[in-house]
Amino acid sequence: MNHDLDKTVVPRHVDPRSRNAVKHGLTARHVLDEEMEAYRAALAELQAQEEPEGPVEAALVERIAMLCVRVRRAAQIEAQAHARCYGEDGSVDLLAFQHVAGNIGRYELALGRALAKAQHELERLKHRRGIGDDPGATVIDFNW
Repeated sequence: MNHDLDKTVVPRHVDPRSRNAVKHGLTARHVLDEEMEAYRAALAELQAQEEPEGPVEAALVERIAMLCVRVRRAAQIEAQAHARCYGEDGSVDLLAFQHVAGNIGRYELALGRALAKAQHELERLKHRRGIGDDPGATVIDFNW
């Protein structure tokens, strides 16, 4: 097994600490250790609610649970970041506030789209098996 493939290549001029958000922070694509309990609870609840049949539906339910945890993470990080934009005297660092709101807002929008897409695909598969409403009739608003 080639372990070099498992390593992320970072150009020399880039500080390796700048990749921390990908592994441990906002943009981590996996469930963090401290989120595992919330993920398992969300997964169990979704499995009971959706009753997935087959590996594709099961994978979609797992993806939805993971995305729910990532959305919750984004909301928590956003709240922490916004709190840091306020000074002790009540002043607001508007540039920092706009930066935080813009970056996290775009990330939350991307997560929302991925979540809506996974939910829609699960509903489509369930409808094909004769369970649930026709997802074609569902209107998904991506502007929230």
